[in-house]
Amino acid sequence: MQGKAFWVGALGLCLALGGAFGMSRWHQYALEAERQRSSTPVLVALRALNQGEALGPFDFRMSAWPSDALPEGAVLDSAGVEGRVLNASLQAGEPILLGKLAPVGAATGLVQRISLGHRAISLKVSEASGVNGFVQPGHRVDVIAYLPGSASAGLAGLSAHSPAKTRSLIQDVLVLAVDREAQSDCYPGN
Repeated sequence: MQGKAFWVGALGLCLALGGAFGMSRWHQYALEAERQRSSTPVLVALRALNQGEALGPFDFRMSAWPSDALPEGAVLDSAGVEGRVLNASLQAGEPILLGKLAPVGAATGLVQRISLGHRAISLKVSEASGVNGFVQPGHRVDVIAYLPGSASAGLAGLSAHSPAKTRSLIQDVLVLAVDREAQSDCYPGN
């Protein structure tokens, strides 16, 4: 009699565990089906993309995105996106937004990031004057000129000395690139 009770209990426990496992799987399936029903296909970046890059055919793909978390301006169709230039960098898997795309026909590279009516110049700086690598693309800086002092012979052999001076040439200038690195999220006109 005791052996029969043990087997009935073991069978009941197995049925309970099997039922719990089955309900868990069914619940996961139902949640996944609900997610599929409430998602929208969105264009996302396949790899990290830099500002100023033109989008190629292998840079993006369509991906299901939750409809309730769809970012404003998300690109829902891949038509007309290939060849467009990015106004901002994108991470892999990030949705491509219309606001991050330059107008059709925009130039690539640094020229795309220079505001209308402005010019870009390059300045040679040493590691010390370049703040030891702390200045990065997207930062804003002041450009200051250092004018060394001079000594000259004056009356009666006395030397006249003019002190060294600094002059502020321009202020609040956007750094577009440092060395050959031009990746940043600064927009033209900022």
